[in-house]
Amino acid sequence: MDKIVCSRDNRACMLHCYTDCPNNSESLKNYLSDLLKDYEDEEEIQFSQWINDGRMKLQTMTLPVEEFKELVTEKIVGLIPHSYISKIQSSYLKTRKEILKDDECLILMEFA
Repeated sequence: MDKIVCSRDNRACMLHCYTDCPNNSESLKNYLSDLLKDYEDEEEIQFSQWINDGRMKLQTMTLPVEEFKELVTEKIVGLIPHSYISKIQSSYLKTRKEILKDDECLILMEFA
């Protein structure tokens, strides 16, 4: 993720609302190209991905190297806001636990 954001601590950058932040998806693609330099773009890569078709299942997929790099870049770009929000929520919860009074409690609920 460090290949694609200015700073993991920059809220605006991590939530894709910082207009001065350059689009670094090209640097991620270059990094992936370097990692996969032993493969030709037409060669195929086999990988596993979670697919939701009413229930989650791990599916084996095959894509040409170039399409694989595009997919990985797209998925990582989509993961950036989630990563930031998760980090902030975890930090907030930790702080709340540390200052919790004896007559207070924290209740966590998931509405997925």
